[in-house]
Amino acid sequence: MSKRYKVVIDTNVFIRGWFYNDLNCRLILDMIKKRKLYLAFSQDSIGELLYVTKNFSRRHISNDSDRLTLLNGISKLFYYGSSANTVGMVDVDKVIDKTDLMFVHCAIKYGADYIISNDFKSGMFNLDSKYSFNVVDTNEFIRLINE
Repeated sequence: MSKRYKVVIDTNVFIRGWFYNDLNCRLILDMIKKRKLYLAFSQDSIGELLYVTKNFSRRHISNDSDRLTLLNGISKLFYYGSSANTVGMVDVDKVIDKTDLMFVHCAIKYGADYIISNDFKSGMFNLDSKYSFNVVDTNEFIRLINE
């Protein structure tokens, strides 16, 4: 991979990588850690990531110190990532799960190349090509960067 892509990542990718050891999710998270991808968050997407991770960590990580280390790591992701102010953005009809609009809005404001998600029910995969980004799942993203 020679180009550093600008990406917005759905919370499910983080959760599947951290808690279910999904290989492609872990590969993507490793690329972020090594700063091979540019990552962006909106105020809503970073909030969701912290909220969901806190709840998952309480069920899957027994040690308080390990849970806090993970949540601290999210703060570092946010610090090194870009921030997109998405306040007041309009609805996107094709997004069925309106809670996932935060990723679309972030990608629009950030000028992302990709939204990476494994949520096929959200409607994000049905977006028009008028946007600067494509919505891909983790398998497709890994395939694309290895071409």
